[in-house]
Amino acid sequence: MAEHTCHAQNCTRTIHPSLLMCGKHWRMVSQPTQRLVWKHFRPGQEVDKQPSRESVEAMRRAIREVAEQEQLPLFDHGNHTMRTQ
Repeated sequence: MAEHTCHAQNCTRTIHPSLLMCGKHWRMVSQPTQRLVWKHFRPGQEVDKQPSRESVEAMRRAIREVAEQEQLPLFDHGNHTMRTQ
């Protein structure tokens, strides 16, 4: 399996493929958004690369929250592009 890194912008920490972010960045995500990410997470989506549209939207929201806190402009990170079904 290919190396999987944190989806927060500019973070290169290696994490388990089923996780969205490293611990440092995940703690920056609001609890409501964390709950939304887990609500729409489907076990195995990290393997088949087929997350639901709701899951992708929740993940993008989490990534956006971290970028805003780190005062970074939002961009689509090449290896972090999330596809929908």
